[in-house]
Amino acid sequence: MTSKVDEAPLRVGILLCKNTSSPSPTVQLLDTAAIDLFGMISPEFLLECGYPAHVAKLGQRFEYAYIAEEGPGTMAQLTSGLKCEVTNSLESAGKLDFLFIPGPLPSLSYAPSEAMKAFIRQKLTEVRAILGVCTGTFPLARSGVLSGRRATATRMFLPALRAEFPDVLWTEKRWEHDSGSGAGSDAEREAEIWTSGGIVNGIDMIAAYIKGAYPAEVSAALDDIGEVAERPQAYE
Repeated sequence: MTSKVDEAPLRVGILLCKNTSSPSPTVQLLDTAAIDLFGMISPEFLLECGYPAHVAKLGQRFEYAYIAEEGPGTMAQLTSGLKCEVTNSLESAGKLDFLFIPGPLPSLSYAPSEAMKAFIRQKLTEVRAILGVCTGTFPLARSGVLSGRRATATRMFLPALRAEFPDVLWTEKRWEHDSGSGAGSDAEREAEIWTSGGIVNGIDMIAAYIKGAYPAEVSAALDDIGEVAERPQAYE
């Protein structure tokens, strides 16, 4: 269902999860890059790309917080040698509208800290949606927020995840959407949870979210600008 565009920017928290059981704190670059699809539907970006004002005004502005336990003044290591400036700690993240979790290194040994798990559980009842890409499903599962919810993950890890988390309704799809507890008081409401299979399926997932949440003119522009070809949710 298409939602009304918010006049104020929506705040997206990008949670950079390092593997506490590994000496490397690396987060996957391609997983992280999927969030740029949000940036491609801002009014300013649409105008720069030549879309008329009546289409651009249907776009949505976003602000971004890059969150890690180490906090501001530190750099998070991404794959391919890229470093990302951390803008917020878990404590200073503040109000978020979305929580986006790119995958840590693809290892079943991934172990989020207790503080990270508590942060994810807290945001479950605060944000509109949580979106996990690829192994970003791991911190979600290990924080307990996927219990009783539909979710997917990288196909090579699904058998092990099914065994470890039998209370999660695992599916083998490019992306999965669980709508949460719906409307109600803040104390009762839980966020939608979106999860994806490996890497590029994160782009499919974000594109699907945008197509369901924003006007058709905006999703059509995203298709044109990003050449985000719509692929079926189910693997062929």
